[in-house]
Parts: sequence; structure tokens; C-alpha cells
Amino acid sequence: MENFHTSDGTQKASLIPLALLVGRVSGATGLVSGVVYQILRFVLYLVAALVVLYAYETFLDSSWQILVAVVAALCCVPLHSLVLPALAIFRGSAYSFGVAGSEEYMYVANSLFQDWNHSIFGAVGMITTVAGVAGAHRFARSGDRKGLSVFVGACAVSALLHPFEVFLLLPYLFVSVTLRHGVASGVKAMPFPVAVSVLCMLPYLVPALFTEWVRLASEQNRGHFLMSPTSLLGALGIPSILALGSFLCWPVLVRFSWSRDRVQLTGLGIWLVLSLLLPFAEFLPFPRHLLNGISIVIGMFCALLIARLFRHVTPSKRILGVGAVSFIMMWSLAAHFALRYYAFRDALVVGGESASSGRFPTSCLTEQESTILSWFHAHSHPADTVLAPEPFSWLLPSLPMHSFGGHYVFGYARARVSEWAEAKSIVEGHASVADSEKFLRAHRIRFLITSPVARSVPGACRLELTVADRGVFDCSRFWP
Repeated sequence: MENFHTSDGTQKASLIPLALLVGRVSGATGLVSGVVYQILRFVLYLVAALVVLYAYETFLDSSWQILVAVVAALCCVPLHSLVLPALAIFRGSAYSFGVAGSEEYMYVANSLFQDWNHSIFGAVGMITTVAGVAGAHRFARSGDRKGLSVFVGACAVSALLHPFEVFLLLPYLFVSVTLRHGVASGVKAMPFPVAVSVLCMLPYLVPALFTEWVRLASEQNRGHFLMSPTSLLGALGIPSILALGSFLCWPVLVRFSWSRDRVQLTGLGIWLVLSLLLPFAEFLPFPRHLLNGISIVIGMFCALLIARLFRHVTPSKRILGVGAVSFIMMWSLAAHFALRYYAFRDALVVGGESASSGRFPTSCLTEQESTILSWFHAHSHPADTVLAPEPFSWLLPSLPMHSFGGHYVFGYARARVSEWAEAKSIVEGHASVADSEKFLRAHRIRFLITSPVARSVPGACRLELTVADRGVFDCSRFWP
């Protein structure tokens, strides 16, 4: 595929198998690509549910623990979103409801229970992470060859379809086997999974080595995790703090534990620590995806922890513990569903400020966005380049057509900071006419979206469409 998020990524080099699958099925069946995408989302969600059950069977011992694990996963909400139930009681403002923790929650919400967007790419990432970790744990625990096969399959699927989670899976296998059987066994277990992963990742590695725009995009895609360690724990809520704190107090935690409990908690603890540490590694690509499925491991860890503590405390303390845990869970669940409700409510406001503000994920387009996209669909060519503000800068490449700086990774945001700043000043109407004309000529930009009365628009650009406060200009007169 070409890189449509910049004006110069015209060489076809990158392969995205999931997107290609949607396109091929759409072409073969005659269904709209959006319908195929939604069907694939649903199928992947069912697969994710089965994979999570496989993980529960691997790490947990009873249906009661599974129930606690599910509830604890749902309780992974940002700490400051816990004000939502109180605001509901005291009739706080809807705006306060909407923004309390929503950005942090969406940033880390990549699991079966939290993912509002649930893209097919995030779903594959979560599936491969959970299946791979469960398979690796089975292999490290008892030498289960079927578990190793599941792990290798998860690494292969991740490397081929979504090449990020494999950077968590391989270290997990090595650490798990090493702690259980020694360093020599850990090293012995690695060559085959690593070889399979590298082989399946070749469609990405080769273009990154020999195609300039893929190499630049790859460089942009490393080390830009947007949270500090403390803010990450805060975004994952009380269960994550309890789980990590308990794991760090390991000698106290396992003092009265059974052997099986220690093995299960060790496996979950390794997964938790790697998921919390690896996103901050500067050399790993798209570190956010290493959090895929993290609420699943937090939920299981909390379920085992609660079961263990209740087994070793007196009946009176057990009653107090049940009361405290129940209160925390009910309060966190209330915050969880409040976040969902207000995000859903705002996503339904078509044509309003919230539908295009970027505050919440939404599948709705405003009337202005829909009108402008329809016009470009009828009047543009894939070779054309547009300079536009958000959300048009990342919406228009889907037509397809080229968009200057349409994506913070594929538009080389960090490599071309000055050019991005200049482009922003043009679309906001602050640049001079001379600077705008020079920029449009240099990048062969045909279309410009800005205010219809912006002073930065050269006279050679012809106003073709006006929708509310946005005007679409055709600047093709700059070249034959």
C-alpha cells in the first residue's frame, strides 16, 4: 500500500493484512467495506471471549474466581473517575461526568471488557497476548507441548497481523521458563518461537530496511508512550495498584500459599510487570499495544489474591474484608458504567461539538464532515494531496487521497516539526500569502481546507465549497 498520510509516501511498500482482508472480502462479496469491518469485529470479539476463557482455565481454579476476575477487570478505571458516582448522587454537571478519566481510560482500554473502540487491530493484539501468555504459562508450569504450540501460534499471528505484542510474549516465555527450570532451559526454549516471529515479521522488516517512508514511519513509531508510570497505574485504577503492590510484597504474599498458588501468581505477576515496564522502553514500536489485555491479568491476579487472603484470615476479619472489597468493586463498577454512558451519549450528538471534539471515540460524522468528504469523493483523485485541519487530515486518506501530515506516525510528526508547524499556521489562517504559496508549491498540494475568509489563502486558489466555517480551495493553478 501507499502512505496516504503524507505527500511523498507514494511508493507501494507496506502490507497491512487485516486491512487487505477487509478489502478483498468487500470486493468478492459486494458488501460495503464498513459492513465487512463490523462483521470481522464481531467475529474477533467472539474469539477474544474464547481466548479469555482459555486464560481463566489456565490461571484460575473455580467459577467463583472467574466471576471475581471479570468484576475486577471491569473495575480497572482511572482513579479520578471514581468521583462520578458521587457526582451522580449530588447531581453534578454533565460536563464533569464526561471528562473525568475518559482520556486515560480510552488510552489503556485494550481488552475484552474495556475497549470502547474495539478496532480489529486491537482485538487481534489482545487475542494474541492473552492466548500466548496462557500457552507459555502452561508450558513453563508442566512442559505442556500444546501450550507451547498455542504460544508459537500466537507469536506468529501477532508478528504477521499486528507486530507489537510479540515483543511482550517472547520475554514472557524466557522469564517464565527461567524462573521455573533455570536459565539453560529458558535459552533452549527461545530459538524456535523467535525464528517463527522473525519470519512472520518479514513483510514489515524488509520495507522498513529498503523503503524511506516506511523507515521514517518506523522511527516515529518508537518510544512515544504518553504516560508516566504513576499516571499509568492511576489510569488502571485500584485493582492495578493492589495487584502490583501485592506482587512487590512477594515474600509476605506467598508465606502461607500453596505451591499451585505460587506458580499461578508468579505467572500472572511476570505478565503484569512486563506489561507495565515494557511500554517505557524507547526502542519498542507502538508501546501502547503492549497494554493489550492488561485488565485481564489484573482481574485474575486480584481474584487469586482475594481467594488466598480469605482462606487465611479469621471469620470476623473475613466479613470486614468482604465488605471492603464489595464496596470498592461496586463503586468502581458505577464509575465504569458512568464513563460508558456519557461516552455513548456524546457519540450520539451528530452535528454537535462533542461529535468532532476528539474527547470521545465516535463512529458519527458531523454534517459538515460528511458533506466535505462526499465532495472530495466526487472531485478528488488518489494522486491528489490535501492540506487540512483535523479531523479532515486523517479522514480524507480513506477515500483514498494524500493528506499532508494526516497521521502523527505516518506523517513523520517528530521528524518534520517545523513543516507541521508551518502547515498548521496555514490552515489556521495565520501564515502570510507568500509563505502559503511557497509551501503549497513545494509539496504539490492541490486542495486546502481552511476558513473561507482566511488571509493565508493565495489568490490563485479557487473556493470550491463552503460548509459552515470551512472552505475547500482548489490550488491546482500553481502547476500545469
